[in-house]
Amino acid sequence: HFMATAYLPGEEPGDPERRVWMILRRADYEVQDDWGRVIGMRGSGSNSIKAEKAFVPDY
Repeated sequence: HFMATAYLPGEEPGDPERRVWMILRRADYEVQDDWGRVIGMRGSGSNSIKAEKAFVPDY
């Protein structure tokens, strides 16, 4: 699982966007190998993720 934040529109027109927490299942995202040749950071677990068309329920 991956826990992230997202910005969702308000429930009523004109409400500012709100920040929410979401949890993605491992099948719904891909870990990006984006540290290149930086040796020390490869083991940090701080790679980027990519999620496309993942369903996150509103609860």
